[in-house]
Amino acid sequence: MQGGDFRIWGRAWNEEIGKEYARLPERLCALMPVNVKKRSKNVAGLSVRFVSSSPVIQVKYTFAEKSNLPNLSLLNQAGIDLYATDATGRKRWIGNHMQWKFDKDTIIISYDALNTAIHPGGELNFELYLPPYSVVTSLRIGISQNASFRFLKPGEERPVVIYGSSIVQGASPSRPGLMWTNLLGRMSGLPMVNLGFSGACLMEPEVFKAMAEVNARCFIIDPVPNSYRLTEEEIIGRVREGVRILRQRSQVPILLSESYPQVDRYFYPAAENSMRAANKALRRAFDSLRKEGVENLYYQSSEAIALPEEGMIEGTHPSDIGNEAYARAYIRQLQVILPNDFPYTTVVFDNAHSPVPFRIPALTATRDGRLLAACDYRINRADVGWNHRNGLWEVDIVMKQSCDRGLTWVDSACVACGDEHAADTVRTAFGDASLVADRTSDEVLLHCVAGKVGYQRATRRDPQHAVFFRSADGGYTWDHGTDLTELIYALYDGKLPNGGQADGIFLTSGKITQSRYIRKGRYYRLYIAHPVRQKNMSRCGTFVIYSDDFGRTWQVLGNPSKAPSIAQDEGKVDELPDGSVLLSCRDMEGGRRYNVFTYSNARKTKGSWGTEVMPYNMTSREVNACNGDLLIVSATRRTDGKPMHVALQSVPLSPRRDSLGFFFKEIASADDYATAERLGRGWRKGFCLTGESSCYSTMVLMDNRCLGVLYEVRGKDDGYDIAFSSLPLWRITNGQYEIR
Repeated sequence: MQGGDFRIWGRAWNEEIGKEYARLPERLCALMPVNVKKRSKNVAGLSVRFVSSSPVIQVKYTFAEKSNLPNLSLLNQAGIDLYATDATGRKRWIGNHMQWKFDKDTIIISYDALNTAIHPGGELNFELYLPPYSVVTSLRIGISQNASFRFLKPGEERPVVIYGSSIVQGASPSRPGLMWTNLLGRMSGLPMVNLGFSGACLMEPEVFKAMAEVNARCFIIDPVPNSYRLTEEEIIGRVREGVRILRQRSQVPILLSESYPQVDRYFYPAAENSMRAANKALRRAFDSLRKEGVENLYYQSSEAIALPEEGMIEGTHPSDIGNEAYARAYIRQLQVILPNDFPYTTVVFDNAHSPVPFRIPALTATRDGRLLAACDYRINRADVGWNHRNGLWEVDIVMKQSCDRGLTWVDSACVACGDEHAADTVRTAFGDASLVADRTSDEVLLHCVAGKVGYQRATRRDPQHAVFFRSADGGYTWDHGTDLTELIYALYDGKLPNGGQADGIFLTSGKITQSRYIRKGRYYRLYIAHPVRQKNMSRCGTFVIYSDDFGRTWQVLGNPSKAPSIAQDEGKVDELPDGSVLLSCRDMEGGRRYNVFTYSNARKTKGSWGTEVMPYNMTSREVNACNGDLLIVSATRRTDGKPMHVALQSVPLSPRRDSLGFFFKEIASADDYATAERLGRGWRKGFCLTGESSCYSTMVLMDNRCLGVLYEVRGKDDGYDIAFSSLPLWRITNGQYEIR
């Protein structure tokens, strides 16, 4: 078996330890208390990850020492546990069905007849958890002949470092995968470093000095199940010294946790009292540190662990049920401590309790990190240009702002206010907003359609209007709008693929894309995609226009005599890593189409469109034809730390208007979009944001490296709630990538 470099997951000091099966390097072991040194040889929390197409996996390993503890099952203290990631990104357990052989110093466990076809490409991504109470000396993985195999290397992602007692080390679930630290890793998608030392968690300074060497995401200190044997003064002193040691090297969050609640305290009040006294000492240490001004310090009470009566195996160590309770308690803590790593959702515009429906979200982030969210306030209960619902025409565009990345939103303001009785009918209704905030100034641009003519009824002589509103102060105040309808229509007069003129032009709602690379004079280039409709033509196409003066004038990207896409519906664009423009279109008959404009001279806007493609898993059978969003982000692949880019597409993961979620595509090089076939290949289904009715969506990358998504959900009475969710990239991509 040739699988490349063999690496162990779940520990710090990986390079220094090398291929030894241990949790601490010898350099640090020499400084540790005897029992810590001994327990550091146990492989608790460690795992091996690999990719293989083999339907048979056989694991053979040897050990120098395995524990013989009556309160641990043999499968937990000396066994392994295998998981694999399915096509949706979920890690699933694989049973061995008693295909094992336990000898004195060698164990063989087999997994036969695995269905590898469930994953695209026929390969499965495996994680093999090692036994928490054994000293492993060798490990071999056997596979079927001619099957593929490669080890996965851990990346540079910062871990959650967990220090504690036997409960942290892995006592006493039925198997390694159910240790609460391993459960927490799967629940959160974050790497864990297990520094549980059974019977030896006494908070010596040498241990804290070792922990301080780790570039951690946060530290969890769960000492009481062993440290209750210390005096109150010793507990307080060691906690205070340990936190000070960590703070000398790191300012990341530190969570101090009390011991579990004594579930049989009715019959053993003495055991409860000793733990409670130690918990009080821990609390005193925490309070004194906070009083001294130590920041980013958190505390978990005994009650927060919510251990049920059936959660213990003998009154001291948690069972499978207890380990799950532990994991759920800590996931709740991490959601508070590490908000950037966990999603949250707020309702921005509450359609359910509004007499007037909301629709069509638009979103942008200003250069100071504020979010601006806009949508239609549909007094006519329909699209702009229609009055068939209630005899009214008026539509307004309302806006809210958030200064805390979408957690809270200030009261609505009307940015573009329609007037049912306006003498100028263009000002009767404004809707379908798209937004962009300039990255180098406080200017914000909002486009909307306007008037009493709908897109499907528009003509060259009686068009649906394109009006642009501007703010010079970051979205606090706005001008009265400039009508650029004639300028945009004139771009296509006599130049379309079928000749003639455009009858309907609809600049797509959601967002206006600003270039990250191309700047001419004061501004970076802007892009908007839009369909063009011609009377008596089944299809004209979807086109892209650009502006180098922040939306004051516009030009067609490419030659208008050839449409970039025949989709003839709403589209979004974003920039690829080389500055090329990626177009994503909602096809008028369903599915999504993609094309790339490649520059030969970006400053002079010379270049050409390629050949469009519809990915096999984004046809009308798989996704709904509605206005989603496209975003390309710099990312790191979590399996090996390789830098790259990832393209994200938000869209309902259903032919119906429900189940809004994401597709994602790895962009490791320009080869990944060099041809239509390559552009359409490699799109994978990601996280499903909601299973409820849902429709339009738009998204931005926020300054905390999370994705902000504004979307329609829970359709009711001609509108939707307009909700906002903050999501880390790893959540969207089923744990595959994180923002770089």
